[in-house]
Amino acid sequence: LGILAHTLMVILLGVLFVAVLAAAVRERRTLPPTFFSVAVSAGVVFLCFLWWYLRPILAGWNQEEAWGYGMIHSAMASVNMLGWPVVLMVCLGSLLAIRSAGGVQYYWLVATIGFAAATLLLPALLVYHPEYVFPLTLGPLVLAGYAIAVVFEALRPISRSAAAGWFMLIPLCQLPSLASHFADGSRADLRTVAAYVQSHWTPGARVTGFSMGTFNYYAPQCVPAIPLSSSRSEKQLSRLTSEAAGGPLWVVVQSGRSGLANDLQVWLNDNCQRRLEVRQRRFDYFEYRAEAYLCGTRTRQE
Repeated sequence: LGILAHTLMVILLGVLFVAVLAAAVRERRTLPPTFFSVAVSAGVVFLCFLWWYLRPILAGWNQEEAWGYGMIHSAMASVNMLGWPVVLMVCLGSLLAIRSAGGVQYYWLVATIGFAAATLLLPALLVYHPEYVFPLTLGPLVLAGYAIAVVFEALRPISRSAAAGWFMLIPLCQLPSLASHFADGSRADLRTVAAYVQSHWTPGARVTGFSMGTFNYYAPQCVPAIPLSSSRSEKQLSRLTSEAAGGPLWVVVQSGRSGLANDLQVWLNDNCQRRLEVRQRRFDYFEYRAEAYLCGTRTRQE
């Protein structure tokens, strides 16, 4: 059922199957026939779903995106998503899981290997974005927690103070990102931008941008809301602003620390007025910026 929410969650089907097998082999247990019947049935259902429903609509579905993540880039992006302290704990947890005789540890080890494999292989199969592997992050997070627990138990007989210090220190390694998340929610603030555009809306105006579904949720009165292609933005904007019957055009865009693509930024600077920029000061590397530009009018800057 998770496939209906996130298509790539189908990877979990294979990961779960192999992880349970690995745990059973490690504990020298025999799996019941019902396990295999459920796994095979789920696989058959997915293959039918893939062939008759997903295959026609997924063919080249994101080929126009310009993310361009390669294998090394995607690996570093996954490290960045988890956080470097967590990745170090995952490495330690993996070594401890290999040494362990428990099937549970092997289960989460295989789940983590599945996360790593998806990170490295998906860029070769489709236009990849790091958030595609988010549903698989539970594996490495559990292994990181396992490593923290093992070190805590090893320190406790030696010094309870050292064990308590270890237990409190590790979560603080992610403090900059945690504090930053509470500053802006780790996403662009389209709500504020939508409220601004709606308050300055005039008859005959139009709005376009990368996330018009979200924008329209916050500003339902602002119609028409025209989706903007991320790969041919300048050409589409030029066409929209040159339409004879077109009124003022609002352009709502989001960007990160590196800003907008240079060609798009130049076009906006030459043809529009930036009316609003919303971003919160963060304590880590990331930045989430939302901007509103007004094109096709000579209204004064407010």
